[in-house]
Amino acid sequence: MKKNILSSDNSIQDIIYDIRGAKVMLDYDLASMYEVDVSQLKRQVRRNIDRFYV
Repeated sequence: MKKNILSSDNSIQDIIYDIRGAKVMLDYDLASMYEVDVSQLKRQVRRNIDRFYV
């Protein structure tokens, strides 16, 4: 069973990192938040790249 990243003691701010001035989230954390496999998340990002980058 997958661990839900947004349990009562965690918040989204805890999984957002500031890397070289850009706020990012790790693919593992995003997949956990949406309760999907990392491979499925990456496949959707590849198919919809314009939605993920500004």
